[in-house]
Amino acid sequence: MPSSDRPNVVVAVLDTARADHFGPFGGLASTPAFDALAARGSAVRAVATSPWTVPSHASMFSGLLPFEHGVTGTAAITEERRLASLSPAIERLADRWLPEALRRNGYRTVAVSANVWITPPMGFDLGFEEFVPVGTARVAPRGGTRRRRLQDLLPDGLLRRAKRAVRYGRDARLGRDFGARAALGEVRR
Repeated sequence: MPSSDRPNVVVAVLDTARADHFGPFGGLASTPAFDALAARGSAVRAVATSPWTVPSHASMFSGLLPFEHGVTGTAAITEERRLASLSPAIERLADRWLPEALRRNGYRTVAVSANVWITPPMGFDLGFEEFVPVGTARVAPRGGTRRRRLQDLLPDGLLRRAKRAVRYGRDARLGRDFGARAALGEVRR
């Protein structure tokens, strides 16, 4: 636990969410939880360094631009055109990786992710003492695991249609949520 002379640090990332829609930034959308959090601390408007999740997160965690850190789509593809873990590219940044720097300086570091790309198999667990994947983050991107799975053998078109049918059936039964409720439960825990 951090000492009383150091602040708690919370980094909340919402992919594809525009700041100008949130209450703390004058948005008209109802965002009572963010409004309350900003009232108790401070809210900072961030600008993405990339239009894609992976390099944007790597920039947030390293302080570098995508062409400097190299954690991009290119780093995630093998010569066989298969998806690979980004761990090697991320581990090269360990000396400046925010979660790792906080952990080394005595902070307790915990991540909760509902994003399929921001997961331990992709290497984003560096520096986190605890990493809890929820929702879509519990599903590795196709080819992202080292062991082959039955679904890797299916043609892309058939696999997409089957996944869509399963997803729509689940969404119809449970309501559409990609992990937000589970993430909130983990953060509260």
